Amino acid sequence: MQTIPTSSGSPRELAYRETAGLEVTLLWNEHNDRLTVSVANARTREFFELEAGRDKAVDVFYHPYSYAACHTVLYTDALLAA
Repeated sequence: MQTIPTSSGSPRELAYRETAGLEVTLLWNEHNDRLTVSVANARTREFFELEAGRDKAVDVFYHPYSYAACHTVLYTDALLAA
């Protein structure tokens, strides 16, 4: 997944990884200066996003399910998020 920043505040992709149908993307929104980690699982068709503080963004990127377990995360159909 690649995002292209625009003046409307679309997020910029900082990191991306894909393994066995699991896509994880670290995004930065320049407009509101927020970092998020987006997770899409092609096998289960689930999708979720987590906010990531600057000090933990890389850790959230590599361990999103650990952080999701500690926070209330709503899983949605991956096709809806596309």
